[in-house]
Amino acid sequence: MRLILLPLLLVFLSFNGNAQDCIDEALINPDAICPMIYDPVCACDDVTYSNDCVAAANGVTSWVSGECAVVNEPCTDLGGIDFGLCDMVLGIALVNGECSFLSGCGYIVNEVDYSPFFFENEADCIACIDQNCSDLSGVDFGECAMPLGIALINNTCQFISGCGYVVDEVDYSPFFFENIEDCLACPDACYDLANVDFGPCDLFLGIGIVNGTCTNVSGCDYLVNNVDYTNQFYSSVSDCEEACGVCINESLIGTLDCDTNYDPVCGCNGRTYWNSCIAQDTDGVINYTAGPCACPDENIPTDEVACFDIYDPVCGCDNLTYSNECYAFYLNGITEWVPGECPNNILEQGALEFSVYPNPFDEQIKLSRNQKGQASIEITDALGRVVFTQNILGEQVSLDLRHLSDGLYLLSLTDLGSGRTETVRLIK
Repeated sequence: MRLILLPLLLVFLSFNGNAQDCIDEALINPDAICPMIYDPVCACDDVTYSNDCVAAANGVTSWVSGECAVVNEPCTDLGGIDFGLCDMVLGIALVNGECSFLSGCGYIVNEVDYSPFFFENEADCIACIDQNCSDLSGVDFGECAMPLGIALINNTCQFISGCGYVVDEVDYSPFFFENIEDCLACPDACYDLANVDFGPCDLFLGIGIVNGTCTNVSGCDYLVNNVDYTNQFYSSVSDCEEACGVCINESLIGTLDCDTNYDPVCGCNGRTYWNSCIAQDTDGVINYTAGPCACPDENIPTDEVACFDIYDPVCGCDNLTYSNECYAFYLNGITEWVPGECPNNILEQGALEFSVYPNPFDEQIKLSRNQKGQASIEITDALGRVVFTQNILGEQVSLDLRHLSDGLYLLSLTDLGSGRTETVRLIK
């Protein structure tokens, strides 16, 4: 249900109150015989009847000529409408917040024609769900304190304040909900249960989000203040974290025994970690992507890690030599390196007897030499593994390196006549 602004809400409540007086049960006559003609009237209960006789037989006390205006066409939810037990395929419709194929005896139920609310294909129906359940993360509604309503932010139902519904000439009012229950009806919507009182009972309800963390929740019932929170509970912590994209699980901090293998990940908090285990053990980060966030990563340097004074040099992505991996990573934020000192000629490409371009590259590089004769090319990755070799004769050659993963490499060219080797750093 979309957010109804206060003036409209008052009108709706006023109309709803009058609608309750619209039907006089004493006038309902299921045995009435009415003419089979279509001369529609719009009754005071906002339902179209085929003629005034049919309206009167249903207990309607007042009506106007003509069909009632269609509301929310075609994105009207047909949950609760009984189309009969026939097997005739009616089409795709929005039913209880989901797009479903419906069968029945016909589109007209209780004199109401529901055919405008069916879709020719599933994509059109899903557009209705997306329209109401769009995620508004990234939309800046301003620093005003005016309550706008409830909306989906990062897949979580949240109360939103701001300066107005229109941002950059886009009206976001259709994406707000009048209450939490309507928001939770969206597919995969999540809600932080920190302020929900499920009662003093010890009944285990399941795993839910509390203050941003998936944890055990107990109480008396899933129904609180007429809101059913059943779908906000999961059978395991991992299911909860996966469904709701939780970033931090503080209960993991300091509890894990991690290895020292360097396999960097970029945490959902924007910081690069040595590996995924250390991300969880250090800051409770459980949502991350493979590879570093950036090189260098300014969020890494810390004085809380003591590095051994062992000289095992690495050449960092900034072309500087560091005494070992620990110094490079924890003290300087270097997330990519190759073993050994940085070759002196890496920064002096013009003095080399060869050049490569483009660098950084995507799929191919071109190598140009200053002399003829046979030479060998060897490319090693950040772990010192040889990932490419080729012998060349000419002064220019193109190398197809699309099979290499993104990262830092060293390309060494050895002249087989003189035995001279020169090295250049490559970035893909």
